[in-house]
Amino acid sequence: MRHQLLDESVRGRYPSTINKQPATASTAADVLIVGAGAAGLAAARRLHEAGASVLVLEARHRIGGRILTHHVEANQLPLELGAEFVHGRPPAIFNLIGASELPAIEVCSNHVFSEGGVLRRLDNFRQIVTEVDEQIDLHADLSYEQFLKTAQAPAFHKTIAKSYVEGFNAARAELISAASVAVADRAAKKIEGEKQFRLPSGYDCIIRELARVLPQRCIRFDHIVREVRWKHRKVEARCFCDGEEIRYSGRCLLATLPLALLRIRPDEPGGISFDPPLTAKADALARLRVGDVMKVIIHFRERFWEDPRVVGETAPFGFAFCLSAPFPTLWTTKPHLENVLVGWAGGPPAEKLIGHTPAEVRAAAITSVSKTFGLPTATIESQLMAIHFHDWSTDRFARGAYSYPGVGDLKAPQRLAEPLHETLFFAGEATDFQGANGTVHGAIESGYRAARELLSEN
Repeated sequence: MRHQLLDESVRGRYPSTINKQPATASTAADVLIVGAGAAGLAAARRLHEAGASVLVLEARHRIGGRILTHHVEANQLPLELGAEFVHGRPPAIFNLIGASELPAIEVCSNHVFSEGGVLRRLDNFRQIVTEVDEQIDLHADLSYEQFLKTAQAPAFHKTIAKSYVEGFNAARAELISAASVAVADRAAKKIEGEKQFRLPSGYDCIIRELARVLPQRCIRFDHIVREVRWKHRKVEARCFCDGEEIRYSGRCLLATLPLALLRIRPDEPGGISFDPPLTAKADALARLRVGDVMKVIIHFRERFWEDPRVVGETAPFGFAFCLSAPFPTLWTTKPHLENVLVGWAGGPPAEKLIGHTPAEVRAAAITSVSKTFGLPTATIESQLMAIHFHDWSTDRFARGAYSYPGVGDLKAPQRLAEPLHETLFFAGEATDFQGANGTVHGAIESGYRAARELLSEN
């Protein structure tokens, strides 16, 4: 499924796509990579620079995976239907930003909280979450929900911390490992993770930079891999492109599939059959969870959220929380001046929206803005111009947002990442075991890590 735009008159274009390959194009390489997302392209870049021949098999008609950027002329900022923020200053991304001389703008970090349509500043938001999470015992086998029952903090602080953990991690508090939250927090501190950056040129610029050095014919679009047959240092991938079966061969294969696609049956849409099966990965796959997210980009005629008559003295703000709304978090484009609010639902709130029709998502977005700012829905309707969204959970090549470890499963990502018989290698955000799962920089680093493993063993 491709992006859904409720206003079909507003469309962006995918940049830097590569034409389908002619029948004479090579079907053999040293390394086959499944997936042209951040992890796959990062690995392909490193392998190509080391002199290995690479073929990247991509099921979509574009590069980027769960990065989905639309450039719309009417807007200063592009529409980010997938990943939007750079979390902190991770070298994996900032090195690419430096190489491309891209601007990276720190977003407004002011937070407000809405209850009963009344907004109040939440200047200590980061402090609240930090003070709660610093009590997590890394050696305790607890869910975040269980941890909160004994945490020493006011009830309101626990409520804020739970909402943030579920929303940010696309997780259920009763399922996510509390220790994994603490590991992620500590990893974030090392890269100034309290700061968030936006790429005004578009997140797809990072993807294009990763792909820039690759030979044109090494990425094969619209190639749906259905089966991988493998034995020691020999692989064959059976693909379908426009109904035609094409077989590719190599010495080894790197799988950068989203976690959900590795977990589903081979006969399900997006599933892949491995022969022999990935029995050694079964336990790790069973222990990792797939999170859900729904995100909407809402265009208005005016920035009424800056009007003192509506928001009092809380403006300017970057993020607004209304926990009773279908989209519990809204954020602005500050410091950019766009007539746009972004609605975010992660974890349980997202589960209630998955698979809904565009009209239902539109209604949920309007309700959320109405509840957050205490304005009649008719007022919101009169200001509304367009709503854009992409349902990643029903996207056949994603089947969810991103991963998180369950209780007692901190080692599962590392076990998933381990190569099999010097032939099958694994990358993607779900294989990150340094506390950056669910992030673009975690995906890129996993691609670099897999490339190092592959080069050392071949």
